[in-house]
Amino acid sequence: MDLVNAVKIRYPDLPLPDRFVPKWLFSLMAPMIGFTRKYVKRNIGVDIKMDNSRIAKDLGITFYPFEKTVEEHFNQLMKDGAIKNN
Repeated sequence: MDLVNAVKIRYPDLPLPDRFVPKWLFSLMAPMIGFTRKYVKRNIGVDIKMDNSRIAKDLGITFYPFEKTVEEHFNQLMKDGAIKNN
């Protein structure tokens, strides 16, 4: 939902989801939409935590904030016509 919340700040009128599909329900629907139940068990509902502090320290790289990255990516998708803004 972090991704959705970052987009909603800039585009509040877009119809974006406001809640998750429960894992048990997604697991039931998975084979019908091209996912295996094994994939769902291993990947859905798992929080991804990453730490870029070593890269920043060792290589001196500064990263854009998450919200700015998402906004720029979303703007490009809209510019390319992949997402329509009403």
